[in-house]
Amino acid sequence: MPKKSETFVNHSDVLCSQLWEQEESKDFTIIVDEKQVTAHKLVLATRSPVFARMFQSDLKEAKENKVEIKDFSFEIVEAAIKLCYHHSLVPYATLNDKMILLQFYDKYNIQPLKDDLEAELISEIDESNML
Repeated sequence: MPKKSETFVNHSDVLCSQLWEQEESKDFTIIVDEKQVTAHKLVLATRSPVFARMFQSDLKEAKENKVEIKDFSFEIVEAAIKLCYHHSLVPYATLNDKMILLQFYDKYNIQPLKDDLEAELISEIDESNML
């Protein structure tokens, strides 16, 4: 007889993907290069103490439910936000993109994803790609 825990399917992948797809419930907009990425404040605040403080403040971003990010490309910001939901939403990134994502995670203090990405990068970096 299987153990009780073996009879349950891990639905976290499906849940995270479905949450990302729920456009109507997203309550925060990130503007980059005149393009928009929408997200749930709860997801951003859970992942990032920087976003959490922003949402709890009297800053313009908290009142307007949007922020403009100027120091990262749209593609990097979109990938970073998707990765806050689940890794399956961003199936491929170049080594250079991963290095920039690491900078994004550092700036916004998204520590668990930063730690995961650092570990992945350590396994990928060698003499041939460090020029």
